[in-house]
Amino acid sequence: DLSRKRDRVKVLSESINAMKERLKGMGYFEGVDEKLENTLIDREKISRKLRDLEATIGRLSGRISEMSKSIQERKDKLSELKKKVESSEERLKEFKSDFLKKLEMNGLDIGTFLKYKDRELTNAESSIESLRGERRILLEDIKDLEAEKGVMRDPREELEKAEKLLNELRKDRDDVIVEISRISRDLEELNKLEEEYRRLEEEKRKVQEKFTVYESMLKSLRSEEFQAFFVNRCLEKILDRANNHLSILTNGRFSLNFKDGFVILDRGQERDARGLSGGERTLVSITLAMAVAETVAGEMEAFFIDEGFSSLDSGNKKKIAESLKELEKLNKVICFITHDKEFSEEFDKRIILREGMLVEWT
Repeated sequence: DLSRKRDRVKVLSESINAMKERLKGMGYFEGVDEKLENTLIDREKISRKLRDLEATIGRLSGRISEMSKSIQERKDKLSELKKKVESSEERLKEFKSDFLKKLEMNGLDIGTFLKYKDRELTNAESSIESLRGERRILLEDIKDLEAEKGVMRDPREELEKAEKLLNELRKDRDDVIVEISRISRDLEELNKLEEEYRRLEEEKRKVQEKFTVYESMLKSLRSEEFQAFFVNRCLEKILDRANNHLSILTNGRFSLNFKDGFVILDRGQERDARGLSGGERTLVSITLAMAVAETVAGEMEAFFIDEGFSSLDSGNKKKIAESLKELEKLNKVICFITHDKEFSEEFDKRIILREGMLVEWT
């Protein structure tokens, strides 16, 4: 669109210049310059709008690029954190193993190490100071003995051994202090990593919970379980409506249930549908048809029931007619369509048609 508008502005500019030249050649100048000036002003406005649109598109493109970059950076950071947690776990395992080996090489166990750590090596400092005191005492004793006896065995060899032992103790102390410091730093870093790991695990758990819910919903909506659930709910509504109508028609004698198929209950006792009489079957069929219609279409005020009565004998026709009159209690308009004159005469209100024409209304 911007390219087409630029081309259009260019064409208009060329046309304006050509018109100016032609008008000058023809000698018409009055009012023409003003119109051309207005046209040029309009062209400049359009050009500014084009530039503004280009700048806006550029800013939006930059914003989209920044957002995409930010999203990718967050994904990369999450991936790095996962790798860092895994690396830290491996380092922790290696550190624990190496540390226990070093303690074992120095003749220590973890309990002794913790005692040294808690006491902050106060016992070692005390031992060193005690050795220094003993050394001074020994030196003084040596001087006294030399003064008394004049000749005595040079104790420097023992002193050198003691000094060597003292230096070794100092070195061991320094090594322990350095190791404790390093372990403290590693523990602090480990605690941070564990805290980050717990946070990531919590986020993972929340995402997993949502995923489980969505997966369960998707599975339910796609599976036969949802279809069965929907069919059963519709069937329950049909049975409720049918039993309501059937109770009116039979004075509470018959009701319907559904197990592997429809079951007839005669005063609460199951009864084979094949054992019903023709009139009873007709009543059940009518109530089921009405219930299905109302379940599908909603509450209905009028029903038209076509045929279904001609096969009944006279006694059953009379009984069926008397039962069907009970449907007036539903406050609905119910019309029975039949070719059976004997059945129709059981009702007071009749519309008689012949060849599609109204013949009689009673």
